[in-house]
Amino acid sequence: MGLVAGQLKSLSCEDGQKQTKRFDGNRLYLLIKNTGSKLWRFRYKYAEKHQEMALEKYPSISLSKARELAKGARLLLIQGIHPMEERLKNKKALKTPELIFSKISLTWWEFNKSKWGEEHIAKVNRHISNDLKPLHKYSIEQIDVQQIRDVLNELV
Repeated sequence: MGLVAGQLKSLSCEDGQKQTKRFDGNRLYLLIKNTGSKLWRFRYKYAEKHQEMALEKYPSISLSKARELAKGARLLLIQGIHPMEERLKNKKALKTPELIFSKISLTWWEFNKSKWGEEHIAKVNRHISNDLKPLHKYSIEQIDVQQIRDVLNELV
Protein backbone atom coordinates (compact mmCIF):
# COMPACT_ATOMS: atom_id res chain seq x y z
CA MET A 1 0.00 0.00 0.00
CA GLY A 2 1.30 3.46 -0.89
CA LEU A 3 2.08 6.33 1.42
CA VAL A 4 -0.63 8.75 2.51
CA ALA A 5 0.20 12.46 2.32
CA GLY A 6 -1.40 13.26 5.69
CA GLN A 7 0.77 10.73 7.52
CA LEU A 8 4.18 11.77 6.17
CA LYS A 9 4.79 14.48 8.75
CA SER A 10 4.37 12.04 11.65
CA LEU A 11 6.68 9.32 10.25
CA SER A 12 9.92 8.89 12.15
CA CYS A 13 12.96 6.65 12.21
CA GLU A 14 12.62 3.53 14.32
CA ASP A 15 14.46 3.61 17.67
CA GLY A 16 18.08 2.52 17.45
CA GLN A 17 18.15 2.80 13.65
CA LYS A 18 20.15 5.36 11.68
CA GLN A 19 17.53 5.42 8.95
CA THR A 20 14.43 3.67 7.73
CA LYS A 21 12.63 3.51 4.38
CA ARG A 22 8.91 3.87 3.76
CA PHE A 23 8.01 2.66 0.28
CA ASP A 24 5.26 4.29 -1.74
CA GLY A 25 5.34 1.90 -4.68
CA ASN A 26 6.79 2.04 -8.18
CA ARG A 27 10.28 2.16 -6.59
CA LEU A 28 9.67 5.50 -4.86
CA TYR A 29 10.37 5.73 -1.15
CA LEU A 30 10.87 8.20 1.66
CA LEU A 31 14.18 7.79 3.48
CA ILE A 32 13.73 8.86 7.10
CA LYS A 33 16.89 9.56 9.07
CA ASN A 34 17.26 9.54 12.85
CA THR A 35 18.12 13.26 12.62
CA GLY A 36 14.53 13.85 11.51
CA SER A 37 15.28 14.65 7.88
CA LYS A 38 13.13 12.99 5.24
CA LEU A 39 14.38 12.50 1.70
CA TRP A 40 12.63 11.25 -1.40
CA ARG A 41 14.52 8.55 -3.30
CA PHE A 42 13.82 6.62 -6.49
CA ARG A 43 15.34 3.18 -7.10
CA TYR A 44 15.91 1.94 -10.61
CA LYS A 45 18.04 -0.32 -12.75
CA TYR A 46 20.13 1.07 -15.59
CA ALA A 47 22.79 -0.78 -17.59
CA GLU A 48 22.22 -3.85 -15.42
CA LYS A 49 23.09 -1.91 -12.25
CA HIS A 50 20.77 -1.00 -9.39
CA GLN A 51 20.89 2.70 -8.64
CA GLU A 52 19.16 5.29 -6.49
CA MET A 53 18.30 8.82 -7.43
CA ALA A 54 17.84 11.55 -4.83
CA LEU A 55 14.75 13.57 -5.67
CA GLU A 56 14.28 16.23 -2.96
CA LYS A 57 13.69 16.70 0.73
CA TYR A 58 10.27 16.35 2.30
CA PRO A 59 8.40 18.67 2.86
CA SER A 60 10.16 20.77 0.17
CA ILE A 61 8.24 18.67 -2.31
CA SER A 62 4.99 16.88 -1.64
CA LEU A 63 4.15 13.23 -2.11
CA SER A 64 2.34 14.01 -5.37
CA LYS A 65 5.32 15.98 -6.71
CA ALA A 66 7.71 13.15 -5.71
CA ARG A 67 5.48 10.70 -7.56
CA GLU A 68 5.53 13.00 -10.58
CA LEU A 69 9.36 13.18 -10.50
CA ALA A 70 9.63 9.40 -10.17
CA LYS A 71 7.22 8.97 -13.08
CA GLY A 72 9.36 11.30 -15.18
CA ALA A 73 12.45 9.25 -14.32
CA ARG A 74 10.63 6.03 -15.27
CA LEU A 75 9.64 7.55 -18.63
CA LEU A 76 13.28 8.47 -19.28
CA LEU A 77 14.35 4.92 -18.46
CA ILE A 78 11.78 3.54 -20.92
CA GLN A 79 13.40 5.74 -23.59
CA GLY A 80 16.83 4.39 -22.64
CA ILE A 81 17.91 7.65 -21.01
CA HIS A 82 19.76 7.62 -17.69
CA PRO A 83 17.70 9.92 -15.41
CA MET A 84 20.63 11.25 -13.37
CA GLU A 85 22.63 12.06 -16.50
CA GLU A 86 19.60 13.86 -17.92
CA ARG A 87 19.27 15.89 -14.72
CA LEU A 88 22.96 16.85 -14.89
CA LYS A 89 22.55 17.83 -18.53
CA ASN A 90 19.60 20.07 -17.60
CA LYS A 91 21.60 21.70 -14.80
CA LYS A 92 24.43 22.41 -17.23
CA ALA A 93 21.96 23.89 -19.71
CA LEU A 94 20.69 26.15 -16.96
CA LYS A 95 24.22 27.43 -16.45
CA THR A 96 24.77 27.98 -20.18
CA PRO A 97 24.15 31.73 -20.48
CA GLU A 98 23.10 31.73 -24.13
CA LEU A 99 20.14 29.44 -23.39
CA ILE A 100 18.83 31.40 -20.40
CA PHE A 101 15.43 33.04 -20.92
CA SER A 102 16.59 36.47 -19.75
CA LYS A 103 19.41 36.57 -22.31
CA ILE A 104 17.27 35.26 -25.17
CA SER A 105 14.41 37.66 -24.43
CA LEU A 106 16.75 40.66 -24.31
CA THR A 107 18.45 39.54 -27.53
CA TRP A 108 15.01 39.32 -29.16
CA TRP A 109 14.15 42.79 -27.83
CA GLU A 110 17.42 44.24 -29.18
CA PHE A 111 16.80 42.64 -32.57
CA ASN A 112 13.24 43.97 -32.88
CA LYS A 113 13.37 47.40 -31.23
CA SER A 114 14.47 49.16 -34.43
CA LYS A 115 11.04 48.30 -35.89
CA TRP A 116 9.10 49.78 -32.94
CA GLY A 117 8.25 53.22 -31.63
CA GLU A 118 9.79 54.63 -28.42
CA GLU A 119 6.70 53.86 -26.32
CA HIS A 120 6.50 50.26 -27.50
CA ILE A 121 10.22 49.73 -26.92
CA ALA A 122 9.85 50.84 -23.30
CA LYS A 123 6.69 48.78 -22.79
CA VAL A 124 8.23 45.54 -24.12
CA ASN A 125 11.40 46.12 -22.10
CA ARG A 126 9.30 46.65 -18.97
CA HIS A 127 7.40 43.39 -19.62
CA ILE A 128 10.65 41.46 -20.09
CA SER A 129 12.34 43.04 -17.06
CA ASN A 130 9.42 42.94 -14.63
CA ASP A 131 6.54 40.71 -15.69
CA LEU A 132 8.63 37.87 -17.05
CA LYS A 133 11.24 38.00 -14.26
CA PRO A 134 10.16 34.62 -12.75
CA LEU A 135 11.33 32.96 -15.99
CA HIS A 136 14.71 34.75 -16.21
CA LYS A 137 16.74 32.07 -14.42
CA TYR A 138 15.51 29.14 -16.51
CA SER A 139 16.90 27.79 -19.74
CA ILE A 140 14.45 27.84 -22.61
CA GLU A 141 14.24 24.03 -22.57
CA GLN A 142 13.15 23.99 -18.94
CA ILE A 143 10.21 26.38 -19.26
CA ASP A 144 6.92 24.52 -19.50
CA VAL A 145 3.33 25.54 -20.15
CA GLN A 146 2.44 25.63 -16.45
CA GLN A 147 5.22 28.12 -15.69
CA ILE A 148 3.98 30.38 -18.48
CA ARG A 149 0.40 30.10 -17.16
CA ASP A 150 1.59 31.02 -13.67
CA VAL A 151 3.34 34.14 -14.97
CA LEU A 152 0.31 35.14 -17.04
CA ASN A 153 -2.05 34.59 -14.10
CA GLU A 154 0.08 36.98 -12.03
CA LEU A 155 -0.46 39.65 -14.67
CA VAL A 156 -4.25 39.41 -14.59
